[in-house]
Amino acid sequence: IGGGAFRGLRSLSAVISHINTPFNISSNVFVIDENWNSQTQKYDYTPSSATLYVPIGSTSSYKAIEGWTMFADIVEGDYNEIEIDNITYSYSESTLTAVVIGSNFSDYNQNVTIKNSVTINGVDYEVKSIGAGAFIDNGRISSLIVSSGIETIAQSAFQSCWNLKSVQLPSSLTTIGNSAFQSCNNLRKIEIPSSIDSLGNYAFANCGNLLYVTSHIQTPFNINGSVFCSSSYWSGGTQVFEKNTATLYVPEGTKSAYEAIDGWNMFAEIVEGEMTEETIDGIIYSYNSSTQTATVVGSDFSEHRKVTI
Repeated sequence: IGGGAFRGLRSLSAVISHINTPFNISSNVFVIDENWNSQTQKYDYTPSSATLYVPIGSTSSYKAIEGWTMFADIVEGDYNEIEIDNITYSYSESTLTAVVIGSNFSDYNQNVTIKNSVTINGVDYEVKSIGAGAFIDNGRISSLIVSSGIETIAQSAFQSCWNLKSVQLPSSLTTIGNSAFQSCNNLRKIEIPSSIDSLGNYAFANCGNLLYVTSHIQTPFNINGSVFCSSSYWSGGTQVFEKNTATLYVPEGTKSAYEAIDGWNMFAEIVEGEMTEETIDGIIYSYNSSTQTATVVGSDFSEHRKVTI
C-alpha cells in the first residue's frame, strides 16, 4: 500500500482488513493530515478517525506496526452494519459486540440516549463504545445521555455538534478521545466521572459557551493543555493554548493537585465542592454550597418581561 494512499479521508468511519499477517506500511497511509515539525525534524500525524477491523487474534500484530496504528481504534472480528431507531451500529457476530458509528435523524432537537446493548435478529449485542466521528457535525442532537456500561467515546465522536446543550456521562466511562466534544458551542456544563483515566487532546476545546466543568476525579492525572482550551495558536514554533473562561469544580481537598497540572489549570477559576443549578423566577443560577456563592448562568422566560438581577 503506497504512502498517503488513503490520506485526508475525514469522513472515513471504518476500514476492514482481512490481512492475517500485517506487513509494514508507511505511517501516512491512513492519516488525516501530516505536518513537518522543525523542532523534532519529524512529521506530526493526525490519525484517522476511523476504526480498523482486523481478523481475530491479530490485534497485537497490527499494533506493532506504526502505519496500522493510525486509527482511533482497532477492533477484532467481522464487520456488519445496521440502523436501529435512527442510530447506526457496526457489529460483530463473532464477538457479539456493537459500536455506535452514526445516525440518521431527520428532525432537530433530538434527545439521544446511547444504550449499552442492542438486539439484532433476536440476539443481544453489547455496546461499550461510541465510534470515531459517529455524530460529527450533527446539529440535530440537543441532549445526550450515555448509558452505564459504555466505556469509550472515541475521537471526534460529537465534534462540532453545535446544537448539543446537555451531556450526561456514566460512571463506567474510562476514555474520552481526541476532539470528542470539540467545538460544541452550545454546551454549557459538563461532568467528568471519577472513572475517567484518559482525556484526549482537544476533547472539550473551543466550547465557547462552557460555563463550568465538574470533575469527580480524586487524583487528577496529566492531560494536554489543549483538552479544555478556549482556542490555540502557534507563536515562534510553540503552540499556545488560551485558558477557558469556565469554572472548574473539583472534590474537596484536591484544588492544589489540580492547580499543579497544566492541563487542569486552564480555567478561569478552580473551586472545591459541588456545583448545583436551580431556576428561581425564570432566572437560572449555579451555586456552590461550600462557598455559599451563586452565579447567574441563564434564563427560562416564557414571555417578555423586565428583569432585575
